Amino acid sequence: MLVLLGLAGCESIAVGLHLRMRLDREPVTTLAARLAPQSALSPGGRGRLVIIAATADGRQLATVGPGHGRVLFDSFSFAAQVVQVKATGIVSLPQDPRVSDGRVPHVHVTTLGHPDVVADLEIPVRYDVAFAAHFSGRDGFPGADGANGFDGTAGTPGSIDLSNPSAGGNGSDGSDGGDGFNGGDGERGQAIHVWVTLRAGTHPLLQVRVASITREQFFLVD
Repeated sequence: MLVLLGLAGCESIAVGLHLRMRLDREPVTTLAARLAPQSALSPGGRGRLVIIAATADGRQLATVGPGHGRVLFDSFSFAAQVVQVKATGIVSLPQDPRVSDGRVPHVHVTTLGHPDVVADLEIPVRYDVAFAAHFSGRDGFPGADGANGFDGTAGTPGSIDLSNPSAGGNGSDGSDGGDGFNGGDGERGQAIHVWVTLRAGTHPLLQVRVASITREQFFLVD
């Protein structure tokens, strides 16, 4: 809560200094939206919206972030299908390809203060990227450092009387440090099974299922 309040306060200061802006009082007429850095998403991937607002007086106002503009994302509301959209404009596609297979992710953007000024964005889904299945065992735990030994004490100085000099006293030995202890072993990963099937069609894809006794992952591979 404190972090959110701090961010809101910083944004208000930035608006007051004209470093950031909101659109509720601007004469916005149209919106355009795209996704950066790429227009398509793969399962588990994400990007950020770039929204350009055109005004009645001819200005082009872009969002912060990859849009390199001053418009804050709280100038908009979002409705999404298949993908998730955060208030910061981050768009993410679920890791499981079964959620997006055969569907077109869609984002509907509405301008706050201008409910009739909207934009719609369809996001292609791509499967021609690298995929990895992770079924690692549990990591071991690190060992502990040994304890430092204690310094010895300094000896006492001898007498500097030239007529009756005397030797100083010996210092005491320090003590040895304590041993550390070894870390614990990790666990082996579980045995996994992999199924690969070719899905025929105008755009053939490999359907991959990777499963252990506790969980499974699915992939579509172009």
